[in-house]
Amino acid sequence: MLKLKLEELLEKRKRSRYWLAKQIGVSYPTITRYYRNKTTSYDKYILNAICNVLECTPGELFEYEKDEN
Repeated sequence: MLKLKLEELLEKRKRSRYWLAKQIGVSYPTITRYYRNKTTSYDKYILNAICNVLECTPGELFEYEKDEN
């Protein structure tokens, strides 16, 4: 399962979800879903914007956890 490491990246940069939402022009609830890994699909525009604003790569943004099933 893919997991976003958005919480870790924001903490490392001392930034908030609110700040990120304003920077990329999406709603706070949308960023919160990404932050809490509650989204069922990922928007390419949003992922690209997150990487641009946080100056990270997709490899730094995602973590793979093997399913227990």
